[in-house]
Amino acid sequence: MKIRVYIILVALSLLIFASTNLTLGLTEDGPVQQTSQVGSDTDTQWRWGEVVSLDPQNKTLTIKYLDFDTDQEKDLVLVVDDSTAYENVKSLQDIQLKDTLSVDFIVSDSKNTAKNISKEKAEDSTTPTGPGEDKITVEEAQADQSTSSQPEPAAAPSLAN
Repeated sequence: MKIRVYIILVALSLLIFASTNLTLGLTEDGPVQQTSQVGSDTDTQWRWGEVVSLDPQNKTLTIKYLDFDTDQEKDLVLVVDDSTAYENVKSLQDIQLKDTLSVDFIVSDSKNTAKNISKEKAEDSTTPTGPGEDKITVEEAQADQSTSSQPEPAAAPSLAN
């Protein structure tokens, strides 16, 4: 009895799926075509990488980034236009080779158009100090440690008895 109920449920399920074309995603005209609107928020992509090439005259730059799907480094050529926003830099002219950038871009007409370029800030090379003290650089702190880690000479014994 249970087998008959199971067979009937499976047959009904297959009939429903076949009649609505859900099993293969087909329409009467063939496969369903996915459409996207160029410039919408869903098309925005993001990359983080190092600048390897700059061409301010043609308003392009190339960054090297790690493709996590293939675990390989790849180059990405980006086009900058008047609507590109910048963070931590004023324009494309302020970007230099080996700068680290975070870029939001869209792909349209086989071009990667940058919408937002953010330059990573350089790390502060100072060591925090106590209140009211001047900041010192890492090199100064290391030099202080190397001189203070040397043992001081022992005091001469006193002969005053």
